[in-house]
Amino acid sequence: MNSKQKAFTIRVPTELYENVSEMAESLDISITQVVRAAITQYCIQSGSTVNANGSDSGSDGEDSTHFLQQQLESKDTQISELHRLLALQSEHNVLLTTKESLFGRIRGFFTGSKVIGSGV
Repeated sequence: MNSKQKAFTIRVPTELYENVSEMAESLDISITQVVRAAITQYCIQSGSTVNANGSDSGSDGEDSTHFLQQQLESKDTQISELHRLLALQSEHNVLLTTKESLFGRIRGFFTGSKVIGSGV
């Protein structure tokens, strides 16, 4: 075994093993080769760049960078929205805490404004 290859063991249902075994026999290749080809195909469909030999055929760093950039922009938008909501909540709390009683509002109306007939 090449030093750049790794081995692992998996357990599969008997029916799946039999299907893979029949496929290997019909293609005149080993079960290992069928499994390796299946894993490679899965990785290709998933967007990975690892080929059947296990070597990296390119870097997916650009895709990762793009994904992370999108995540940052999304988080920045969420933070901005939270700041806006916190400011609104703060304004609302100020309005609630400075609210006067009915008597206080009526008194403020007459003392803070011109009263008809007062000559002011």
